[in-house]
Amino acid sequence: MTTPDVSTSARPSTKLLVASTLAWLAGILQILIAVAVGWPQIALHGRLPLLFLGEGLFGIALCVAGYLLRRRRKAGAIVATVALGATVLVHLATGTLVSAGTGITLLVLVLVLTTWGELH
Repeated sequence: MTTPDVSTSARPSTKLLVASTLAWLAGILQILIAVAVGWPQIALHGRLPLLFLGEGLFGIALCVAGYLLRRRRKAGAIVATVALGATVLVHLATGTLVSAGTGITLLVLVLVLTTWGELH
């Protein structure tokens, strides 16, 4: 009888679970913001604004990253880092750096980096 490998069957750490949940939360908020801002723009101008596409894609990427982080995949950390970095750049470009979204973003980045060794 063999003992199961603890590193692959154990539950993810609390830090990783929090990072995954916050990535999901940030992704859903990004999608809702894209719809809330983009829908009136579509109605006004009759075309799809770039902000709608960008925020929506960042949101979807964050949701995928949250799923992959929950599965303890390094790809989730990479996707989260790229999407969250792009989100911070958007906040810098629009002048909304001091916001709750930026705080959540930075917290997810810190948690992902501190749990990097747990990912495979």
